[in-house]
Amino acid sequence: ISVAYFIVYIEKSKFAKFKRPIFILIFAIFIFTGVLPSLNEAKTAVKQSYDLNTIEALEWILNNTPENSTILAAPEEGHLVTAVAKRRNVIDTNYILAPNPQARLSDVKIIYETWIRSRALNLLGKYKVNYILLSEMSISKYSTKDIKYANDQYCFIKVFSNERTKVYKVNC
Repeated sequence: ISVAYFIVYIEKSKFAKFKRPIFILIFAIFIFTGVLPSLNEAKTAVKQSYDLNTIEALEWILNNTPENSTILAAPEEGHLVTAVAKRRNVIDTNYILAPNPQARLSDVKIIYETWIRSRALNLLGKYKVNYILLSEMSISKYSTKDIKYANDQYCFIKVFSNERTKVYKVNC
């Protein structure tokens, strides 16, 4: 309705001869302030979406692990572990309810990055971790290609693997 009044106003004013350029300018402003930012946000959302390989691994966890299992994952994937696999996680991005979140963040970082098996086992035991999710996100976040101490076939068994995601069972 207000657009119709605006058109009538333009036609009655001195700007009637500039009607077409005014509408082109308004349309261009709409495109630059509305459409382009929306496309940029959509592109960002797609980049931040979860990898299908990770979803497949979490579905495997849901179907093949005990319900009381605890899964170690990157904090950004903690909610995904809870939602898809329906299992406890060590940490997620909702730090408010987590006891001592800074220590948890530090411990998760150590578990993913350390070479020392005994140090990792100590921290895994502290949080009662049964499975480690090594996804594209955790590989990128912790600059690792694999769990460095997982070459111990007794304590760490690779129970799931696909193109970009692995799941290790902690036996020790």
